[in-house]
Amino acid sequence: MTRQHQPKAGFWVRLCVVLNYPVDALLFRIRWRHLDRVPPPGSGGVIIAMNHVSNVDTVLMARFVWDAGRIPRFLVKARLFEFPGVGRIMRGAEQIPVYRGTIDAAQSLRAAAAALENGEAVVWTGSLDITDDLEVVEPGPDEVLVRIVSAGVCHSDVSLLDGTIPWP
Repeated sequence: MTRQHQPKAGFWVRLCVVLNYPVDALLFRIRWRHLDRVPPPGSGGVIIAMNHVSNVDTVLMARFVWDAGRIPRFLVKARLFEFPGVGRIMRGAEQIPVYRGTIDAAQSLRAAAAALENGEAVVWTGSLDITDDLEVVEPGPDEVLVRIVSAGVCHSDVSLLDGTIPWP
């Protein structure tokens, strides 16, 4: 599949793509619809909001945004930036750390606003709330509906939901 647009991506973003594509190819049969509804890079910043039930959904959303021709800038829990290797990739790919419940929480909002002003695609994944009674409506002219047929559930997500480990 060819990307809709070809924005300039740095080393760290390309590394994420190189790591993501083989995993996606092995685990999923991807068929996107309405990629053209994601505004092109030159049209300004865009917020892409998603509801997810596992971390795999986030990986698929990264692929979707990339295939639509945008570079995804995820709002990511700040603690992921603390892990060696992962933190370096996150910082290098200019992902946005979210400092929940701290004095630094406003930094996340400022970073997301700056990314939007620079015309970037900011991806917000919401919380781990599971909803199975949503009314699905047809997307509007500037919206995209992403249907995920199946996805794995990360054990840590299940542990959070069933109370085995406490909410961060």
